[in-house]
Amino acid sequence: MDDFMNTVTEKIVPEAIRLIIVIVLAALCFFLIKRFTKFIARPAHLSKLSPSVKTFLVSFLSIALKTLTVITGASMLGVPMASVVAVIGSAGLAFGLALQGGLSNIAGGFMILIFKPFSVGHYIEVGSFAGTVTDIGVFYTTLLTYDNVRVVIPNSTVTSGTVVNYSSEEKRRVDID
Repeated sequence: MDDFMNTVTEKIVPEAIRLIIVIVLAALCFFLIKRFTKFIARPAHLSKLSPSVKTFLVSFLSIALKTLTVITGASMLGVPMASVVAVIGSAGLAFGLALQGGLSNIAGGFMILIFKPFSVGHYIEVGSFAGTVTDIGVFYTTLLTYDNVRVVIPNSTVTSGTVVNYSSEEKRRVDID
């Protein structure tokens, strides 16, 4: 019995303490990431960027920092980094194959930000939906229709279809019969 208790105190207790430290540090990092992204999202810090780019950048930064936190925590627990890289690579491949639509939404979000067919505040029509753009995120573009209905459209749908932007020009002609 004494040998068992010695084994427990020599091997399990230090590992348990390390696990608790990693969990506390990860929770602290997630809290700091949340505060940091809220701080960055303030209008004064990214004032030169369009609102579309701001929301996309903040959400992408949050995901990247949280992923880095998880990888660092695994490293602190003694997981060999070669194994972590192999797992991330295979998970990335599986994720890519399983979520081709999601990855096309991310690519669509980048295309919207690069080519700028519209931005936040523009009144657009995509497919059968028309409304004011309230948010351009990593995966989705959000519209608010004239009757105050929120419509969330995948970015891949937006970039693969026809987009009518009613707000891009200052003047429009209206024909009344």
